[in-house]
Amino acid sequence: MAAAASTTTVRTKEVGETATLTRTAVIDASRTEPDYTAYVPNGVWVVADIGGRLIPVIPLVRAALGAEPYNTNEAEVGLRELGFQIFIKRLYTLGGQPVRLMQTQLKDARP
Repeated sequence: MAAAASTTTVRTKEVGETATLTRTAVIDASRTEPDYTAYVPNGVWVVADIGGRLIPVIPLVRAALGAEPYNTNEAEVGLRELGFQIFIKRLYTLGGQPVRLMQTQLKDARP
């Protein structure tokens, strides 16, 4: 298996712009970014496992880059290239039912 990269390029929301994401920047950002439980439940989270903490990828990459990643996939791919594990975390109600969102909530959902 190939060793993980120490840097990668991530596309940002600025048209045509990219930014360099480093393992060091991600680890530094993970020290200050809260895990997914600090955010309003939105049903499903794409999270990175960093030091045993599950941190949503968008806020983590945003903090590491100092810029908004283009989308969740762009952030997830960058983190995978740096060797971090990515998981999908499904949230449930107190009654054990999966959290379901209305279409407008899905469209507007953002951590």
